[in-house]
Amino acid sequence: IQENQPSLLIVSQHLEQGTGLSLVARAEQLNREIKTLLVCDDDDSTLVKEALARGCDGLCFRSERFIPALTVVARGGVYYPEPVPSVLKDSLKSIEPVDRLSEREREVLFHTMLGRANREISEKLIISEETVKSHTKSIMSKLQVGNRTQAVVKALAIGLVSVEDIGHAILG
Repeated sequence: IQENQPSLLIVSQHLEQGTGLSLVARAEQLNREIKTLLVCDDDDSTLVKEALARGCDGLCFRSERFIPALTVVARGGVYYPEPVPSVLKDSLKSIEPVDRLSEREREVLFHTMLGRANREISEKLIISEETVKSHTKSIMSKLQVGNRTQAVVKALAIGLVSVEDIGHAILG
């Protein structure tokens, strides 16, 4: 990872030596910009929570379609399949955001989920990059999370956005 500086790491949970999650954590330490996609066997709630805690940008179950997950994560987005939001609901401190998101904040969140950079979001929504940053900061505050990945995952868990939305945006 240090030598080749990959932009994307796709890893299985079960490795010959160690686990995929430990490799994700190590990769994140060595390269903060790396995007990570963990492929695992099933929707074990402990594994899902650990993947989020370790900073996985995406999680794909072997039974799921791989290409949508790969596409979203490779573009810089966050992908967690349908069973994940229900697993996360139980572990979230507060299910509902303190304040409702505005329509514009929801649009910014949706584009963030798709992996679009601030500049690309600003072009799509015809607003300045600074406004996108301001909306992102407000989203994270309202959802009581520390980063964009956590914001997207929490939004999935509470139903603000859905995995189907991602699929329609990618394929449609």
